[in-house]
Amino acid sequence: ILKKNHSTFIADDNGLFLVTALINVNSSSRTSKHLLVAIKDPPSGLTGNDGLSAGKPFSSTTGSLIVSGIVWLDKNDAVTVYVHSNSHDSDVVDGLFCISLISYDWPGVTATLAESIPLNTTEWTKVTTWKTHGVPGLFSFDNAFSPASGIYHPRQEGTYFLSCNVIFKGGGKGNLSVVIAINGLIDTGNGLYALNENPKQVVTLNVAGSIRLKESQTASVYVKTTTSSSWHVSKETGFS
Repeated sequence: ILKKNHSTFIADDNGLFLVTALINVNSSSRTSKHLLVAIKDPPSGLTGNDGLSAGKPFSSTTGSLIVSGIVWLDKNDAVTVYVHSNSHDSDVVDGLFCISLISYDWPGVTATLAESIPLNTTEWTKVTTWKTHGVPGLFSFDNAFSPASGIYHPRQEGTYFLSCNVIFKGGGKGNLSVVIAINGLIDTGNGLYALNENPKQVVTLNVAGSIRLKESQTASVYVKTTTSSSWHVSKETGFS
């Protein structure tokens, strides 16, 4: 089942856009849902990373999925919200779809993973092997981001909007955590943090917010599970 619910935006000029999409779903039985904000072309399936993605299983109740991030759009590029379900016994109750133009010279990056990352330890794992080109919506303006190391090092002091959608896939065991850490300091009070204490087989943790960064500081994404060798970070994960 693939629906777009008439949620399409057409860019009238080149630029950077802040995108947020939220859906509330009502399910009458256990089912799996995926939310995708696609750039240019409709999705061919649930794999790949062409856009902003989130997914999780639902039981017979109402639940929500949300994605947010910054993307580069060329003039006339289409941005569309799609919802995928593996069953017919659920409905999209309501939702939100917002796109805002950001100043053209705004420094920054939007990246997605080049490959999935297995979590073979219960310690914090730094998310690396990003890519910033070759997928619609990705960009890297100021060469401040190292895809190989996963470190963003700002070229100028300022207030930065940081976000990541981390998609975990695995055995549904243990706790899952993600943090956008400042200067590599792994502390739930440092940076932006999210936790899931009751994960299913597919979990999306989304963190976003504005943080003041100095030129001497860095930002990077770390993930953690309390059950090793049961999870991997899917390549649909994004960071901006």
